[in-house]
Amino acid sequence: MKMKLSKKLMLFEEFTEIKTEVGSTVDTDVDYGMKGEIIQDVDTIISKLEDLANNLGSDRVGTTETANESNEILVEGAADQLMSAELYMLPLVAAGLVGGAAVGVGVLIKRAMKRKKIKKLFSKEIEKPRLEAMNLKIQKAEEKEADKKKKMEAEIKKLEAGASTMQTSLGEKYPNSKDLLAALNADLNFKITSILIKKGVLTPSELEKAKQLNTNSQETIETANANAAQEKEKGKEIAKNATDEEKEEIRKAAEEAKEKMSPEQKAKNSKEGESKDDESKEPTQEELDAADKGVSDAKASYDEVKDGDDEKAKLQAEIKVKQAQQKRAKLKDNDELYQGLGDDIGELMKKIQALG
Repeated sequence: MKMKLSKKLMLFEEFTEIKTEVGSTVDTDVDYGMKGEIIQDVDTIISKLEDLANNLGSDRVGTTETANESNEILVEGAADQLMSAELYMLPLVAAGLVGGAAVGVGVLIKRAMKRKKIKKLFSKEIEKPRLEAMNLKIQKAEEKEADKKKKMEAEIKKLEAGASTMQTSLGEKYPNSKDLLAALNADLNFKITSILIKKGVLTPSELEKAKQLNTNSQETIETANANAAQEKEKGKEIAKNATDEEKEEIRKAAEEAKEKMSPEQKAKNSKEGESKDDESKEPTQEELDAADKGVSDAKASYDEVKDGDDEKAKLQAEIKVKQAQQKRAKLKDNDELYQGLGDDIGELMKKIQALG
């Protein structure tokens, strides 16, 4: 039994067709010359962006997931749409055309791979137990013996409680990926409620809640699709309007990103990552306390000079605060915050240089 969204979600290809249908009359007598080569060049770049955006491969989560052989849900998942748009824009960010200063492809790929890691953790620690709980609910509704029903109910509560705890834990560990976790949750909620509603195993009150959650999840998924399409269209326009030098930067970034995300490279990165994970340890409370003290001491030093007239001393003190915060972010495995603080330090250094 296959279930699909009641409203047809607009594909990116359809979205772009709508955008390009207006004003498409062309004077065939015009000699485009170099312009024709530039248009072809832009098409090549856009093709590379779309190819990169589709590079989710086996890491796709929620698009075609099966709870069991008889219950298949086909949904263009919100999480996949979010990741796809991010990958599409990656070369543009790397080229410095989106989000301000250029960011290294390696840094962006690391962020993307971390997002994929979060999706896999979600699938293992949250999706799997919740689907098991769902199947037990279906079995429980069909079970006749009271004792077995009671045992199933206890197991359902245990599975759901464990998934809920892990959901909170992931949110705390990856505070900068709450958008991804919310998208994954919407995908999973839609899947589970769709199956339970169709099976007819819910009580009237449970059914009412499930229908509302199903509707909310569907709206989230549809919004994700629309936002992803708009983001890609924005990226396409940026690529079209880029200078020749910028187009070259986009192309290089796209090719480098694709190479780094190739199956062979990902397998190598995965093995290296596993090796590092085996060797690494969670920071001790002493290390965390020391990092917190470092931040407090740096802020205290900054407070001593912030009201003075020595601008250079103020900037240097502020840099020390940022560096202390970087140490804490590194301990907590918060790459996004670490990189952001690094960018701030770079700007402060420029201000110091400007002072002479």
